[in-house]
Amino acid sequence: MARGQPGAVREGKRRAAADEEVAAQAVRRVAALLELNYAEARFGSVDGIYRSGAGRDILREPVLLFPDEEKGRSPVAG
Repeated sequence: MARGQPGAVREGKRRAAADEEVAAQAVRRVAALLELNYAEARFGSVDGIYRSGAGRDILREPVLLFPDEEKGRSPVAG
């Protein structure tokens, strides 16, 4: 069937959906190996997630430091 025909479009969409499912399964496996809670995962652009979490624009930050969860503080050189 020629490219661009309805059957080819359906097949392309089917393959894309299958690829997306394989990728999602791989992410879930890696999250489990790292003992991360997949249910708490957030998906989207880094800048959008940062803005919603920190309330600031990541592209305007002069330096990015994230808290050390085990020590309860930011990893700032003393």
